Amino acid sequence: MIVFLGEYEVTFDTKGRFLLPVGIKKQLPDDAREKFVIARGFEKCLTLYPKKNWDPIMAELIKVSDYKAENREFLRYFTMGAAELEFDTAGRLLVPPNLKTYAGLEKDVLLV
Repeated sequence: MIVFLGEYEVTFDTKGRFLLPVGIKKQLPDDAREKFVIARGFEKCLTLYPKKNWDPIMAELIKVSDYKAENREFLRYFTMGAAELEFDTAGRLLVPPNLKTYAGLEKDVLLV
């Protein structure tokens, strides 16, 4: 599992895109630089995972018993609105509007 270190300020453009900071890109292994998944986090935050880290998390989550209401609720919450992201031709990532609204993101954002 990749855990990013540092704190980075980024700015969304008018379409909700941002450049992934070089400091984060340097922490990514070569095989995790293409696709990402962005999802709801806790406390109105979003989480960004390299796709290669998201897949094992989901594999574990679907093993959890869906006979318990709290398990179903957590899985729905965690995956609701999750989206796969790829860099556009200018190297930006587009945050879906529903996730921007969930986290209250407008222009200036802090990645931690």
